[in-house]
Amino acid sequence: MRPALCVFALAVFGACGSQTPVEGPAQVSPTPSARRALAEHAVAEAAALLKGGDQTGAAERANYALSQEPFNRRARMVLGQIDYAAEDYAGAAGRFRSAQQLRRDLSGHEWLGLTLLQQAAAAEPTDAIALAEAAAAEFAGAVSLQPSSVNARHNLGYAHRLSGRHPQAVVVLQSVVAERPDRVVSWYELGMAHAAAGQSEAADVAFRRVLELQPTHGAARRALGD
Repeated sequence: MRPALCVFALAVFGACGSQTPVEGPAQVSPTPSARRALAEHAVAEAAALLKGGDQTGAAERANYALSQEPFNRRARMVLGQIDYAAEDYAGAAGRFRSAQQLRRDLSGHEWLGLTLLQQAAAAEPTDAIALAEAAAAEFAGAVSLQPSSVNARHNLGYAHRLSGRHPQAVVVLQSVVAERPDRVVSWYELGMAHAAAGQSEAADVAFRRVLELQPTHGAARRALGD
């Protein structure tokens, strides 16, 4: 082989006249810290896409995050919220439970509690009570983490009422309206709890307070028989 051709062969095949290609650099798998960084970047993108209403894009990025870091809690929470928005409450509950198993926090308790209440609304009466009790446990967990959360306490009272624990519902909801006397939804729920507990006079007081704050509140008017 002429020298010029031999130089070419060495560059391409590794030796003059050889047909064996030179091996490229070995593929290096990402380190755990690199995978974690990729997952965190992807889940941040997923959260932004979800906030912007792009559920398909959010799901794609969240699933990619899980492919890099299977125990990424934030990715599971994003996927749970997507399932919730799609009214796949069984799927959402599974996502939120798996996230809570990794680390419990206020958001996880509240999302799982809300999901359980949605399941309770569509369940048979016996199952609905059990689901409402489970929801109450989640909201109680949220309150234990952040006692000042008005939403968590309101939802706890609501779940207590649905599960048949009317006195507990009254106590919790009274604490809410004492702190937020302008909160219409909590006054209405307090009225419902009083009514369920057989406390008709207290229920009427709560419903009248609702109408003082919101005169067009039809459900309160109906509860008063107006």
